[in-house]
Amino acid sequence: MGNWSRRIEFWGAVGSVLAFFVVLFVKDEHKEAMLALIFICAIAALTAFALCFNAFMYLRKASPSGFSQIASFVRYQADSAGLVNYEVYKVVQARRPWMGQYEHKFFWTGTSDPKISSALQDVGKLVKQAPDEDAIVYLRFKRPLRYNEAAVVHARFEMEDFDKKSETVVQIKVEMPTDVLRWTVELTDENDRPPAELLKTRTGSAHPIWQRYKTVQFNKSTHSYEHYEHSPDVGFTYQLRWDRTT
Repeated sequence: MGNWSRRIEFWGAVGSVLAFFVVLFVKDEHKEAMLALIFICAIAALTAFALCFNAFMYLRKASPSGFSQIASFVRYQADSAGLVNYEVYKVVQARRPWMGQYEHKFFWTGTSDPKISSALQDVGKLVKQAPDEDAIVYLRFKRPLRYNEAAVVHARFEMEDFDKKSETVVQIKVEMPTDVLRWTVELTDENDRPPAELLKTRTGSAHPIWQRYKTVQFNKSTHSYEHYEHSPDVGFTYQLRWDRTT
């Protein structure tokens, strides 16, 4: 950004010098006026470009993902046979103009690939990572979002866990200020269970130390664990974890 500012200043100085010589040596008033107008337009165009470029770089630095996140609602549903449905709704706001897609990260440790759909976006490319890292799916908006425009992002994952190899955990990374996270873990064939644990650790740590943060009681009437986390800490990964029954 500093390099571009210096370039604009340089060409502005060059334009000023050239304008001086034009006034000094060009005697034709019409040519003098035309050249002066060209120089003024060129400087105005360079100034406008510098302002737009600086604004773009500021927005990119302030919001690397291009979005701010207002809220995230996660629903995990599993039965004793091993069928798992994972659904997420996010309320986001575009922090750059013309954002065409949203990068959603999810954590799945089962052996089968998820079937991904969305009621609101078109499902794009799926990027798999190492088993202990988040995978990424790109969700394309029906039309690009304008700067400051809000939208609801939706994704649904249908998974098969017949071999019971997946971890019983729902994980959310908080990469930007967020008002609220909500977990709902529905275990449809369960009537009573011990409490689940909410844990957190600093994101990106080479040797993460999971802190037992809270306990979440099982709701017998809804067969689920339910928890709201208001204003979660940015830069931390949260997990709602429960024990698997045989």
